Amino acid sequence: MAILSPVAFFAATAPTLAQSARVNRDVSYDPSGDPKLNSLDIFSPANKTKCPVVVFIHGGGWQTGDKRGSAKGKSETFPQNGYVFVSINYRLAPVVKHPVLVQDCAKAIAWVKGNIAKYGGDPDQLFVMGHSAGAHLAALVSTDGQYLKNEGLSLAALRGTILLDGGSYDMTPTGVKKASKDETFVGAFGKDPAVYKSASPLYNVAAGKAIPPFLILYVSYRNDTKAQSNALAAKLTQAGVKAEVKPAENKTHETINKELGNKGDIPTQQVYAFIDTLTTGKTVAMPVAAPKTEAKSSPVTLRRSLSALSLTADQKTKAQELLAKYKGDRKNPELRKQFLALLTPEQREKAKDILP
Repeated sequence: MAILSPVAFFAATAPTLAQSARVNRDVSYDPSGDPKLNSLDIFSPANKTKCPVVVFIHGGGWQTGDKRGSAKGKSETFPQNGYVFVSINYRLAPVVKHPVLVQDCAKAIAWVKGNIAKYGGDPDQLFVMGHSAGAHLAALVSTDGQYLKNEGLSLAALRGTILLDGGSYDMTPTGVKKASKDETFVGAFGKDPAVYKSASPLYNVAAGKAIPPFLILYVSYRNDTKAQSNALAAKLTQAGVKAEVKPAENKTHETINKELGNKGDIPTQQVYAFIDTLTTGKTVAMPVAAPKTEAKSSPVTLRRSLSALSLTADQKTKAQELLAKYKGDRKNPELRKQFLALLTPEQREKAKDILP
């Protein structure tokens, strides 16, 4: 009998994702589309049927990101808790522009609606969830009925919508100043002010549209996503749509998504409670957010954080000059403005965790 080393023993006995869930990767939701970008991954509870379904839309400033990386953790824990988890890709800017991205999301949702029963899901218990730019797309496909209508569905096809730290529910100057001059926004939406308004979920909310209930989570220290989240929740409530908005304490723009699904994670428990309340008809209490811990923002801490952005030599020099000028005060609006101006769209997405 062979004796396994401790490492080999635990590797051999630990449950794998394939053992704890049925996994189907790179399933095309549009046979005529891009094989990689118009595809989705499905993670289903083993030996279960008619499970609630969560369709996840990744973030990345509408220009980066992928279904696999953004689904880590959630693709294991959601099936373990009885939900089918579907992570989708969609075509990205600037190769394509709005409305192609949200059209792809609607097409993916329609495919899930028509096919998920074969993967253990309940097509009548369909939720859409998005993070960052994905939160914008999730909110838009849940409020502007034209996209699902073009796929033969109505907004009533969605049981609920879950948003994670989105900052673009209102892209007009009222919500995002100078969006039409920002490279990230222009790459996805162009410069026409009318497009920014029509692509803003806030301006698509109206009574009588069968808009599904919303759970809106935002990182507590970020004033921009807080304002956007509260504004959308208020507009939904005014239109008679159930909307709950919750601050996520001790989180960053990255970790609110990265840690979703972790045991003991408050936003995770809030998401589960939201889904279970709507699918069982019984009110499941949402847990109270953990006590707030003030994040340190010393110049040393900020300089260490810059390494995650892969700055060029010129960017590093200018960033260090800014940090010295503003004494590392990450909440200084001028520091944030000038720092973000140095970055590429992909770097700006990562920088949201450094400068709120």
